[in-house]
Amino acid sequence: MSVHIQLNNCPPFYTNLDDISGRVILNLPSNENISAIMVKLEGESKTVLPRPPGGQQSLDPSLVTQRDQRQGAAKEDHKLLYKLIKVFPSKGLLKQGESYMIRAGQHEYPFQFKMPLENICCDPDFQNDHPETFKGGFYGQIPSASHIKATLPPSLTSFPGEAEIRYFVKATVQRPSRFKGNRRCEIGFKFIPIEPPTAPLTTNEVYARRPYMFNNNNIQVNESSMPRGEVDARLPSPAVLTCNKPVPLRLVMRNHNEAKKQVYLLFFQMNLVGLTEVRALDVKRSEFSFWVIMRADRLAIPIGSPGDGHGTETVVDPRLWNHVPLPNTVTSSFRACNLMRSYELEIRVGLGCESPGDAPPQTVLVVLRFQIEINSGLSPPATHLDDLVTGPAASNTPVQPPRVAHDPAYPPQLGTAGSVVVEDAPPSYEDHIADELAPVEGVTRNYSGVTDVNAAAISEAGSSRSSDLVDEPPPFDEAESTGIETESSKN
Repeated sequence: MSVHIQLNNCPPFYTNLDDISGRVILNLPSNENISAIMVKLEGESKTVLPRPPGGQQSLDPSLVTQRDQRQGAAKEDHKLLYKLIKVFPSKGLLKQGESYMIRAGQHEYPFQFKMPLENICCDPDFQNDHPETFKGGFYGQIPSASHIKATLPPSLTSFPGEAEIRYFVKATVQRPSRFKGNRRCEIGFKFIPIEPPTAPLTTNEVYARRPYMFNNNNIQVNESSMPRGEVDARLPSPAVLTCNKPVPLRLVMRNHNEAKKQVYLLFFQMNLVGLTEVRALDVKRSEFSFWVIMRADRLAIPIGSPGDGHGTETVVDPRLWNHVPLPNTVTSSFRACNLMRSYELEIRVGLGCESPGDAPPQTVLVVLRFQIEINSGLSPPATHLDDLVTGPAASNTPVQPPRVAHDPAYPPQLGTAGSVVVEDAPPSYEDHIADELAPVEGVTRNYSGVTDVNAAAISEAGSSRSSDLVDEPPPFDEAESTGIETESSKN
């Protein structure tokens, strides 16, 4: 017997509200008794971190398995997505516990799922309906306060053995015989969430500003003749970038004095730093990722003209960087129960000026940083945006009868007149309308943020890796920069 899954029209990645359809292909060399064929759509967020030697854990030791205590590892697993359908037998064909003889040959069973908007690990109703999924290995050690409800995070396999977010379709062929085990097959896929609704574009900007100054090494030359000014980098407000798109940066140079020397732009580099916060129970760790978006050196671009007055602004030509998109390995910002990804944009500007006399030219390096977010670039459907603006339709909720007055010191018991009505929490509006929304329409960009969607999951033993932030040494001495700390605010 062999079983495998084939997805229909498999795109480079899936997103929220997409339909995932395919077939379970079952090949039987001989007749076989089959009880059921189940297909699951699952998403998991797993973290494994080593405990520091002699470290104190904040959790109750009785909540941690003996195996984890021996291995000195902290593990935390969250079920982000879980949908289950039975493709065989059809509803009402067989009773519970019965099996059906399937003839030898190849058999196909179609299935279809719809990707939801949000995760389900914090849904108490779902945990009660599927206790086998949320007890023991998944949530036996995790406090309920650690669950958060958010949009499904993107696939992540950048930290093998330490942290991963996987999405996959799994098929199980159940056989009634105790001597014949069930056959399973799973296939992974990449996932990128849709971007949250954003406000209309405005002219507001966020900025990072830092001054520069060239030193005078010749006592015969007046100090005021050396150029002084500031570098001003600006992004649209809010500071949100889009995957696989160029950075909408504006670079402005401003004079602080009327100098007689020409200032040149000699070097420009744009870096992206990703911070991934990994948590496993009471152990936390920060992992850094580094991308060089673009680098241009050996430049000689004049900034303004000698003799420009105080406050003169010069805008650097954006054609230097506006044709370079973000690397396709950069995923969107996200926050999950045990993982969070944030970004920082770093701008390095190298300036040069002729020195008086026979002294070599002076160079200074100005570094500016932004705290930014990155969106996927997949806009939600227009119907979803309209519903968020207008709100859900008025519900026909029956009016509760007036409560009977009672003494506050002796509140009535539940179920009696005047007692507080306890009801189950209703589903969110996003979950209610998810099945009615159409798939996201737009350009499907290339995305390779996952190394191997079908790679083996984190092992039970678990291991951890270390990640170093590798940075190329700047071509200038950063200590020569006399700027202040980076600022960020609305213009």
